[in-house]
Amino acid sequence: MSTAPLGIIAGSGVLPEMVARAALKQGRDVTVLALTGEADGSLDSFAPHWINIGELRRGMSLLQERGVRDLVIVGRVRRPSLRGFRGDSEAWKFLFRWIVGKRSNDERLLQALRRYLEERGGFRIVAAQEICESLLATPGFLGRHHANNETQKDITFGVEVAREVAKYDIGQGVVVCRGVVLAVEAQEQTDNMLRRVGELDESLRGSPQERAGVLIKLPKPLQTRELDWPVIGEKTIINASQAGLSGVVLQAGGCLLIDAEAIARRIDAEGMFLLSLEADEMAARKPHDQHD
Repeated sequence: MSTAPLGIIAGSGVLPEMVARAALKQGRDVTVLALTGEADGSLDSFAPHWINIGELRRGMSLLQERGVRDLVIVGRVRRPSLRGFRGDSEAWKFLFRWIVGKRSNDERLLQALRRYLEERGGFRIVAAQEICESLLATPGFLGRHHANNETQKDITFGVEVAREVAKYDIGQGVVVCRGVVLAVEAQEQTDNMLRRVGELDESLRGSPQERAGVLIKLPKPLQTRELDWPVIGEKTIINASQAGLSGVVLQAGGCLLIDAEAIARRIDAEGMFLLSLEADEMAARKPHDQHD
């Protein structure tokens, strides 16, 4: 385990703080660059340097001055709009290369950012789960409840749908209930998709009294694990419960759990299940005829 200085570019949510605390326990010096308008006061104890998203030159200089080579980019960051964007010369160089390359989706944007930071700044981009291993979903069921036979059919079908959707870089999640696709995640993120499912008539979905259907959340084939890995938190479980779902299915090692113990308690309290499947087990599942 490395004890080299670690830099953290922090967006919103609890993940930046979790990674920073894990790094300190490993004996690493931590330099936090907190993005203005994204990160929050939970990072104050780490004496963060507050920077705007367009201050690429200043950010790289702060990290280099502190001997940082290992860099984690973690937390939710809203994609900046070019209209009104205020950036330094380095930020504009990066955006120019992006625009000239005619790249558009978020995944390719993140891959381009990674290459830029490695080439221009000399950094090694490190995955959050490499620093905080407890974040990774492990194989099997979390909590007391398991999936019944009908739900297993939805899981198999949902995995197939999620994998097909992922090929087009649309989103990470789908909701399937009784052999019918109720929702596909696009740009609205998982929690908003689940709220949308909860607005459907209960004849199409389950209910907290009679649960049915599953949320399947998988990484996309070309997803950059160091920058953008699927995340599940207790809030996601609450939203899935309110939508009447019976459970959540993830890929083992392919999703981050924000506080697995809290998620397990919530899963049990809601009478739901959370299942993490190995990648080869997912590949071996064959879709059932949904009309059998």
